[in-house]
Amino acid sequence: RLIYTSTASGNHDLWIMKPDGSQQTQLTVDAAMDVLPTATPDNRYIVFISNRSGAFQIWRMNQDGSDQIQLTKGGPKTYPSISRDGKWVFYNTTDDWHLWKVSIDGGEPVEVAGYVALRPAMSPDQKMIGCLGREGLKRELLVLPASGGPPLKRIEVDRLTGNRVEWTLDGKALIYVTEHERVLRIMKQSLDGTQPEELARFD
Repeated sequence: RLIYTSTASGNHDLWIMKPDGSQQTQLTVDAAMDVLPTATPDNRYIVFISNRSGAFQIWRMNQDGSDQIQLTKGGPKTYPSISRDGKWVFYNTTDDWHLWKVSIDGGEPVEVAGYVALRPAMSPDQKMIGCLGREGLKRELLVLPASGGPPLKRIEVDRLTGNRVEWTLDGKALIYVTEHERVLRIMKQSLDGTQPEELARFD
C-alpha cells in the first residue's frame, strides 16, 4: 500500500491506500501537520514528522494509525529515513542539518554526522548511508559509514536539487535529481566515480 500526505480533510494528515487508489483511509486526525511518512521494512510501523507538540518532531505509529508516539524532542527535525533492519530512524536537525539517529523504540538520539548530510538513505547491506552534502557553493553526494564519522566518498554534483537520494538495489550506485533551465533529470552515479548516467528527463 501507499502512505501519503493529503489535505482532503482540510488539514495535512496521513492517509493510506491500495496502489490502484482504492480503500483510501485517513490515519491521523489532528490540527497539526503530519507529513513525510515512511514505513519500516516489516510493515509494522509508519514514521513521520509532526508539529503537534510545537516544533516538528519524529513520530511513530502502527500501520493502522494507532499508538502514535513521539520519538524526538527539542529543536525541529525532518527527513526521517528508516534503516533496512527497521531498528533505527535517521533524520536531520534543521538548525545545522546534521545527521542523527534514534531507536525505533525511542531513547536517546545519537549524532551520526556533525556536518551537513541531508536526506539520509541506508545502503542495502546496511554498511553505508547516502546523503546530499553541501560545502560552500558546492553540492555533493556523500557516502558515510553507517556507524558515523567522516564521509567515505564525496562526489561533487552539478545542479543537484534538494530531492532525496536513493540506492540501487545492488548497492553500487546512487540515484539523485538535477535541475537546469527548468529541466529535471534523474541521474545514476556509480560509487566508482565514473560519469553519471541519465535515467530520465522531464522537460
